[in-house]
Amino acid sequence: MARTRDQGVLQPMGATPSHRRVRQFAAYMASTFCLGRHLRGLRDRRRRVEVPGFVIGCVLLVGLALRARSMMELERWVRAGAFRKLVGRHRLPLRDCLRDWAMAADVASAWAINDAILATARKNKTFRGGSVHGWHVVALDGTEVLRTQARCCAACQVYRHRDGRVEYAHRVVAAQTVRWRHGDEGDYPSRCKGRDVPPVVWGMEPQRPKEGEVDAALRLLRRLQGTHGHFCDVVTVDALYAQAPFLEAVRALGLHVVVRLKDERYAVVQDAAGLRRGRRYGEAFVTRIGSFQVEVRAWTARS
Repeated sequence: MARTRDQGVLQPMGATPSHRRVRQFAAYMASTFCLGRHLRGLRDRRRRVEVPGFVIGCVLLVGLALRARSMMELERWVRAGAFRKLVGRHRLPLRDCLRDWAMAADVASAWAINDAILATARKNKTFRGGSVHGWHVVALDGTEVLRTQARCCAACQVYRHRDGRVEYAHRVVAAQTVRWRHGDEGDYPSRCKGRDVPPVVWGMEPQRPKEGEVDAALRLLRRLQGTHGHFCDVVTVDALYAQAPFLEAVRALGLHVVVRLKDERYAVVQDAAGLRRGRRYGEAFVTRIGSFQVEVRAWTARS
């Protein structure tokens, strides 16, 4: 029997989501997160409005939840009538309309919806029990979302190369929950006995021109704590963040920090080795990273 290629969404959604599936998802989001009210708060700078912003937001959100691979696939769903009963008499957006709206959308109003969903999720105890061994762990990392030589704006990072080329880039720092699958705890006595925590994105912060990634990450942490309060217990970062000002600032926010260092030449690695030299570790456990078994030893730093 020939195997058919999956067309986008995971089963049982199929190549085009059914009306029943879309209505079920919309009913859940409306009853649990009051999504209809939040979507009507979406704003944009379009001069000619043919499709209301909340209709576009609804289509994009459902497409994201049902794992549409591209705008072209989302347009195919729209043409197939998957959203007709969801939005009623309103005109449905096609690919060009979605593109034009994204170019003129007010990003702050979209992030306000994300913050409202996260606030409701916390109220409903979605993150109870933590995400890794009973701790709620959030990863901070920077990424580049755009690089071009054709055009620039006031928010671009400018890179001048030795061969005379000039490139313009946009970079952001994102904060996302780190999820650990249940059953992968090894010998570690995990306090987490509940359901899996979703790997939600808490927020993003753009890097300003001539600004480093670490400064943008600190601004993001302070903004998230101002919006959500104590939203996590531990922050994980890479070696770029192994700087005393950053570590002290995060500790001042009441958060723990885990820094992954692979190069023993870092001064902070040498300092840590000196602090634990001649001392027995206070705790040890065995865990797994993929197919590898790892022994972890932890020392308590002297104050």
